[in-house]
Amino acid sequence: MPPNHATGQHRQRRALNLSIRIGLGLWMAVISLDGQAAPPVQPVDDINLNADKDPLESFFEAIRNDRIDMARLWLQRGMDVNSFDAKGDPILLIAVRHGSSKVIAHLLATQQVRVDALNRVGETPLMIAALRGDLINARRLVELGAQVNRPGWTPLHYAATGGHVAMTRWLLEESAYIDADSPNGTTPLMMAARQGRQTIVELLIAEGADPTIRNEAGLTVTDYLDRNGLLELARRAEVAARAFRKQYDLPADDREPK
Repeated sequence: MPPNHATGQHRQRRALNLSIRIGLGLWMAVISLDGQAAPPVQPVDDINLNADKDPLESFFEAIRNDRIDMARLWLQRGMDVNSFDAKGDPILLIAVRHGSSKVIAHLLATQQVRVDALNRVGETPLMIAALRGDLINARRLVELGAQVNRPGWTPLHYAATGGHVAMTRWLLEESAYIDADSPNGTTPLMMAARQGRQTIVELLIAEGADPTIRNEAGLTVTDYLDRNGLLELARRAEVAARAFRKQYDLPADDREPK
């Protein structure tokens, strides 16, 4: 999260509060010019201006609930399309996580939103879309420049974790690196095995994933399958590993039998 995030939020609150108050004043002035009595002023807490209701939180709630009219209103009043919430999540990532399709479409249409903006744990909107199996928005993000391959955890890791076959296939078609290794050396194939995603394990092996790789914990895809009680699939993964070593002239696995 940017180091001046708190200061930026404070400035945004002040700008939004001022904007709303000015808007109310102009509205009352127009009513008076029409010769009508100005109606009672709406209590400020009803429009999220008091100390108990944070205008920023009202905005992020609109993002989460796909309330496009309210979200558009905040943006028109000066909210940055690349703002972060208090947890360090960018607006676009929040919208993708909650499936807020109308908000997502609006944000992408601005052509100003950063499609690869990271949250505090290094996730991108595309990674979240992959985890959800949201192929429609994943395609939109990639069309606008979102990275399929990146250092560390990747969208393919997330698609494999979620068990989404169509998403996994599409990412591979988009040249996702099939053996991408995370900071601890875990590959998408291992993540699928760890989560018991049998179809994804079979798909990735069939597409050429390396079943011989060990992560920093010393575990392979076979180990994760064994731990999940998927013994038949573990046996087939080990057969695939032996064939992979033979095909690429890799040394035999000399670890002790389990």
